[in-house]
Amino acid sequence: MYRYVLAFAVAFGGAQYFISTPALAQSTIKCESRKFKYRECDAGMRRPRVVRQLSGTPCVAGDTWGFARGVIWVDKGCSAVFADSGGRPPQRYYRNRDPYPDDRYQQPRRGYDDRSYDPYRGDPQSDW
Repeated sequence: MYRYVLAFAVAFGGAQYFISTPALAQSTIKCESRKFKYRECDAGMRRPRVVRQLSGTPCVAGDTWGFARGVIWVDKGCSAVFADSGGRPPQRYYRNRDPYPDDRYQQPRRGYDDRSYDPYRGDPQSDW
């Protein structure tokens, strides 16, 4: 039984190296900030990531590089090669999160207040 499992694993694992699909192909884009100036590079990527840093200045996401709507921007001397990490972009609101973050639109929360009955404290009417 183990021989069949091993033979299947070897055959399946070896087949991955010979079969190339377009989904596995990745393109890379080189974007450089020359003389510590802001620069934008066109890229058709959903979620780029730094593959190789080319500059001595650190490339920090959100500070020295970022992306928005198919454009990668670099600043403050960041120079790197970017590739698409794939997947969907992060969602703004998650499933269990309130879509209205402002307090004015939230539903009243259930809970105890001073007028409610508490079995451990006694009847609030008897305190009068």
